[in-house]
Amino acid sequence: MHKEIFSDGTSKLFVGFNGLTENNKLTQSTLSLSIYVIDDSALKHIYSAKLNYKQTVKLFSHLKSVSIIADDSKTETGTFIEVSTDSAALLSAIEKVDATLVKGILEKAPQTEKLKLILQALSQGEIQDLEASIKQANHKRALAHLKLMLNLADPGDIVANIKKHPDLSPYAANQPEKIFQNWIEQNTWTLGIDLRKAG
Repeated sequence: MHKEIFSDGTSKLFVGFNGLTENNKLTQSTLSLSIYVIDDSALKHIYSAKLNYKQTVKLFSHLKSVSIIADDSKTETGTFIEVSTDSAALLSAIEKVDATLVKGILEKAPQTEKLKLILQALSQGEIQDLEASIKQANHKRALAHLKLMLNLADPGDIVANIKKHPDLSPYAANQPEKIFQNWIEQNTWTLGIDLRKAG
């Protein structure tokens, strides 16, 4: 029950369900979802993680929260994230505001008051939209890091090569497996869960 999800010609990402019972069924107590990456040319294991039933359900719920995944009749989401009509109107208005004017106002405020002024000007929904946009940018950067790391791992020595990329320094380690483990631990959102809390 394993399926190839992604291949770039050098590495492949697979997911698979495990835990069949004697009568060839899956149960909540036996089901697990494996996610693993292999080096396609050398058939070498690069990284893997296993989710239990509850963690798999969290991942499934997280994926379903994106409208174009939950409903394949939709071809796109809202701008940046899915926002209400009011929030979309606000974003449109912000694009027309003179950035120099806003910068001037904020520069006159004491440092400790700047964030408070911004937060007071936004509704709770708009703050959540802003937070989601920041997360999205961070996620894109993390995925770019992973792609670069996969390229460094094949066919070269990733332990040495990663030191040539300062932006990858948070993941550096003395073993290739530990490098990818560091990435997944710092980007548990890719699994739809927070592994530090899940235990």
